[in-house]
Amino acid sequence: MNFPVLNAKTSAKAKSAILRVVRPLLPNIWDRAYRTYRHSHYSSAGLIFCHIPKNAGSSIAFSLYRRRLGHMRLSQLISENKEGLPILAIWRDPVARFLSSCKYASGGGGTDGIIANAESYQKIRSVSEFLDHLEKLPDSERDPVFRTQSWYLDVLANDLHATNLTLCRVSELPKLQSLKWFRNLDFSAKRNASDPHSIPKTDDDLRRIRKLYENDFRALERYSEFFL
Repeated sequence: MNFPVLNAKTSAKAKSAILRVVRPLLPNIWDRAYRTYRHSHYSSAGLIFCHIPKNAGSSIAFSLYRRRLGHMRLSQLISENKEGLPILAIWRDPVARFLSSCKYASGGGGTDGIIANAESYQKIRSVSEFLDHLEKLPDSERDPVFRTQSWYLDVLANDLHATNLTLCRVSELPKLQSLKWFRNLDFSAKRNASDPHSIPKTDDDLRRIRKLYENDFRALERYSEFFL
């Protein structure tokens, strides 16, 4: 599609008319361009990484693609995977992941990026306050670091056998060195690493976290056969 050139000689009325036509097309154009860009990296590496936030994913993305390529849902990655490339995702204990996300959010985000609601999160002083906020929101309306892992792995286990999916637990990252892409990767230093055990929480906080992420605990059993 050829777009008219806007310059100093273009009248305000003509610019307005042109923009009314072009503006609705821009999101689709951007989506297609970024999808092509993203898949060029997947194809070059020979592996699609389904990057779930706060699961040591930045280190893996940088080792594969030298950059992060966003947090995409598994169903979208599968629909774009015309080459039949293998897919990898990392899984983390839901409680540890949530506590790590709280620390990350209250600090305004890590060194590799920012968090969407940094200012409001930095005002929160306790795990209980984070839970008060998040319990009001459906998964899709939470900041990406607080969405469930099962929100990202949004494909039924019965439909995964043809996808060549591999899962690995954060606690077992050295197992990835058995795969050709990671034989020389050092898993001792992870980007944006934080210690969830250092975050004060009560027994009631832990109960509420398990309730908030109950879909993840159920999914863990459903996906058990795909783990390294």
